[in-house]
Amino acid sequence: GYRLTGQRWEEIQNIPQAWDPIDFVANLEKQKATPWLDDMGIASRGLSPEVVIAIGPAFGTAIHHTIGGIELKQVLQAMSRGIESMGIPARIVRIHHTSDCAFIGHAGAQLSGSTVAIGIQSKGTTVIHRQDLAPLENLELFSMAPNLDLSLYQQIGINAASYALHKPTIPVAVKIDNTARLRLIVQTTLLHRKETEMVVLGKKPTEVQILRVEENNVLEK
Repeated sequence: GYRLTGQRWEEIQNIPQAWDPIDFVANLEKQKATPWLDDMGIASRGLSPEVVIAIGPAFGTAIHHTIGGIELKQVLQAMSRGIESMGIPARIVRIHHTSDCAFIGHAGAQLSGSTVAIGIQSKGTTVIHRQDLAPLENLELFSMAPNLDLSLYQQIGINAASYALHKPTIPVAVKIDNTARLRLIVQTTLLHRKETEMVVLGKKPTEVQILRVEENNVLEK
C-alpha cells in the first residue's frame, strides 16, 4: 500500500502541538514551593471517629499540583473542610511504601479510627476506602483527576465523613470526559513515574500536618 515518505512525512510528524516529555519532567523538577507539610513522625491507629486523608510519597514535595492544575494544598484544605463540616476531624497521613492509589487508600483505612480513609495520588486521582475491603475494592473511585475541581474534592470529604458516620451517602457525581485519558496519557504516566521514584519500600506511614504561614512569613503548626 501507499506510504508517506520524504518532506510530507516530515511535515506530518512535526505537528505544532507536539512536545518533548523530557521538557515536562524538567519543568516539574524546577517547581519550587515553600514547605507547607510538616512530618510529625510514625502514624498510629486512630481511636476515635475521624477520616484519614492518605497522601502519596511525592504529595507536596516533588509534585505540587494535580494533573488538572490545582494546588495540592488547596485540595487537602477542601477535603478537610468537607470532612470537618460533618462534625469529625480529618487526619493527614503520608504513605511511603506505594504509589498506587488503591493501596494508598487501603493503607490509610488501616489507620483510621472510623475505618474510612481517602487515598489520593499526587496527580489527583482519589479513592474513598474502608478498612474491611480488599485493596482493589473501594467505596468510591475518582479516576478522572483532570475533571475534579475543589468543590468536588470538598464533596469527596463530605462523603467520606458520611461513610464514617454510617449515614446514607449518595456517590459524588463526576463529569466523564473520555478524551482526557487520550490527551493526558503521557503527563499521567510521567507524574506517576515521579511519584513511584519516591516510594520507600518498608517505610511506615507518617502523620503530617499543614503548616500555616503567618504574615511575618514564619511557618507555624
